Amino acid sequence: MLKYTSEIYVPSSKRGAGDARVICCVLDDPMDVLCKINNKVLDALQKEKLSSCSGLYFYRFADKSKPFIKIGETARPGGIAKRFSAGWFGKGTDTYTTKIKNKAKIESDFLKSIKSVGPQNLIYFVFYQHPLIWSHTKSDEMYSMVMHQRLYKTGTVNGERANKNRLLGRQLVFHKPAFSEVLAAKLPSGKSYI
Repeated sequence: MLKYTSEIYVPSSKRGAGDARVICCVLDDPMDVLCKINNKVLDALQKEKLSSCSGLYFYRFADKSKPFIKIGETARPGGIAKRFSAGWFGKGTDTYTTKIKNKAKIESDFLKSIKSVGPQNLIYFVFYQHPLIWSHTKSDEMYSMVMHQRLYKTGTVNGERANKNRLLGRQLVFHKPAFSEVLAAKLPSGKSYI
């Protein structure tokens, strides 16, 4: 059974067509993410017609003391489904499952977080669609990463550092409240998903 909720939201920039969507998937088993067949996240994205879309995504624990695991964006051809699949099932250097330490591949902190998922340790995958022609998803990712650093004085499992140039992409479609909404475990409408 798919456990998710989605809705249409209006980006805080007030730009775009007004039909962008946000989806939140509840993950209560590591296989919800790690299973190639019947993957709960990919199935939900497909069902909501978001799989080929660009946008901003978050992985967060239900535990609010240190909720954020990863903040990311995708603007690649193939959209979020391709980014998700490359990250979890890819074999190259752009995967979520391993990292390089002392020239050896080891299990990533991200994978360890996902493996800790269970009924008492839920994780939520939240994806904000950004229509490609009106957006530069990196701007929202950078803003969210800076907000995370301010609140928690630490980064997430993201390997890269955030660009902190506040002028970058100011005329583009963006949704600044995305970080605050995910922190509060709420959709843009204010509806709670925890």
